[in-house]
Amino acid sequence: MIFEGRAKRPVHIFCDGWASSYKLLPNGTRQILDFRIAGDFIGPSSVFRTADHNIEPLTDVAAAEIVASDLTDCFTRSPQLAIAVLWAAARAQRWWSNI
Repeated sequence: MIFEGRAKRPVHIFCDGWASSYKLLPNGTRQILDFRIAGDFIGPSSVFRTADHNIEPLTDVAAAEIVASDLTDCFTRSPQLAIAVLWAAARAQRWWSNI
């Protein structure tokens, strides 16, 4: 769904299924960072910069795609939503950077 090093990917909202967020380590192994479930945003940070992790489905998944321009329009209309989503993304990024 998301691959480390790729930029400008659409955002998804997970509707069904399970996925894992992970980083590839220098020795070729994976460090699992998180598990994604229904209701999670997938990839909000990759709208603005290069993805720094991977997300891979673990089961059959369903996700709704949100185009970046639609997301920014929504944030313009609802700054509170923008703050909530970006706060959650920043919190997750802070946690992942401590691993």
